[in-house]
Amino acid sequence: MARSQQRKEPADGGPALSRETSELLEGLRRFTDERIEAAGLCRESMLAALSAGGAVSIGLHAFLRECWAALDGVAREVNASMYQLFPDAGLYAPMRMTRQSTLYMVRKKLREGRHTAQHPVSRFLYEQTRQAPAEAYERLSFLRNLSLFLPLALLPQTSRLPGSGDVSRSARQIVKGANVAPADVGEGTEQILEWVKGFVAECRRRLAEALRTEPEKE
Repeated sequence: MARSQQRKEPADGGPALSRETSELLEGLRRFTDERIEAAGLCRESMLAALSAGGAVSIGLHAFLRECWAALDGVAREVNASMYQLFPDAGLYAPMRMTRQSTLYMVRKKLREGRHTAQHPVSRFLYEQTRQAPAEAYERLSFLRNLSLFLPLALLPQTSRLPGSGDVSRSARQIVKGANVAPADVGEGTEQILEWVKGFVAECRRRLAEALRTEPEKE
């Protein structure tokens, strides 16, 4: 993208964003926000079905899918923003992002970059989702990984989400290494949703700070 294209000037001394990048970031943020809203609606629908004695497997699957899509969504926000600061760090060019631009891949590229590994945004992603993950993230990751292969159901005769000890022998390799306790479905899904909201908010706060204060790398 030519540097002569019209740019939106930052509030302080950070890099100016091109009109296209600014528009893309706005769309990425709306996508992430919609996924969080959708997760909340899925949760409400699932709990209503449970209260009425209905099945919750499909609703739970949808809730987990939307929560994880929000994490991938904010990772794309991170990618597009950090690319402006570190264009040679191996991140995806904002206008050429692909579906491979996910939480895992963006985290990996930031972690491997010589100039990005110790950046506050990179450290936050790594610490919160790999090095010392919160209980809510571990539960989301465990259930989401399981749901990619198998239908999910609450534990028999209870309203509890399954833990790693409840996985059948045939599926244990799918979630190898997980150590997650069962949880009440209402409390567990609320914990997950609130953590996702907080994670997204903190990512955005750190990105805004970086874009305000760090010079663009030529």
